[in-house]
Amino acid sequence: MVMFLDCPAAHHRPRAVQAMTGDAPQPGRLTVLRAAAMFDGTGSTLVAGPLVVIAGRTIASVHGPAGPVPPGASVINLPGLTLMPGLIDTHLHLCFDATGDPIGHLERADDDTLRQQMAEAARRALRAGVTTVRDLGDRGYLALDLRDRDLAGQADPLPTIVAAGPPITTPGGHCHFLGGAASGRRGLRAPCRGRTSRARVQPG
Repeated sequence: MVMFLDCPAAHHRPRAVQAMTGDAPQPGRLTVLRAAAMFDGTGSTLVAGPLVVIAGRTIASVHGPAGPVPPGASVINLPGLTLMPGLIDTHLHLCFDATGDPIGHLERADDDTLRQQMAEAARRALRAGVTTVRDLGDRGYLALDLRDRDLAGQADPLPTIVAAGPPITTPGGHCHFLGGAASGRRGLRAPCRGRTSRARVQPG
């Protein structure tokens, strides 16, 4: 069995740990993961008996089986599991379901229902090992809303969400039903300004 981890950057947290084990690394605390093996992407062989040290929400260091356990650290044992870097889905739409009529379901759902469906889709991706998703079109900036709630700790663990908001398109054009149709110079400037005001520069 495989467990996927976020990249070791300060703004990421090991979301898959909580999603798969129920144990959440806590801010200000040291957590140590012990697993059967690890694939780090730098070679073709597995590292046996890895020890991963997490400081709050940051993957601080990775050691072999003889690596030190910091004093006071909480140890999570993962026997039979292989650790590897999290996967990245570079093009999805959390607002679309997998039915035969995703657009119809989207149009019939109110924002609260759609937000819940998008959150569940994001959680399914996380459980499958996708720790970062790039949402290239939603309705009403709901993907950004999910991202902000997740960063504020107001939701169950979600993958890191990189979102574009409703696509800017021509009237009746590609994905116009997501609410981003625009025409003319003034019509284009308004959505561009709106997206700029919602932009968030992620640290790291």
